[in-house]
Amino acid sequence: MSLVYRIQSKQDRTRGAYRSHVYGDDLPDIVHRMRNTHHDYQCGGKHPTPLADTKRYIYKHEFCGFNSAADLLRWFKGFIPDLLRAGYEIVALRDVTVTAVGEFQVLFTFNT
Repeated sequence: MSLVYRIQSKQDRTRGAYRSHVYGDDLPDIVHRMRNTHHDYQCGGKHPTPLADTKRYIYKHEFCGFNSAADLLRWFKGFIPDLLRAGYEIVALRDVTVTAVGEFQVLFTFNT
């Protein structure tokens, strides 16, 4: 077992801070703003996609997280208060299996 830090929906653990496994229009405005900001090439490469970071595709059963709370806080700097107000929470997950490790983030699966 590994310890992974993540921001996810309070109602549905499969909904991360960027998306759910099914894209929809019901995402909070903060998610759209954050996605646009983080995917902007002027970001200096500090928020790469899972493919760019781990050098492989993310599968449907996998989710993104971080090896440390500091990494999570650095990644979401400036967005955390709005994400928390929008119904997300910061969690430390123990019952997971890390499937890929990138420079910035990890991919994992839930064990249960």
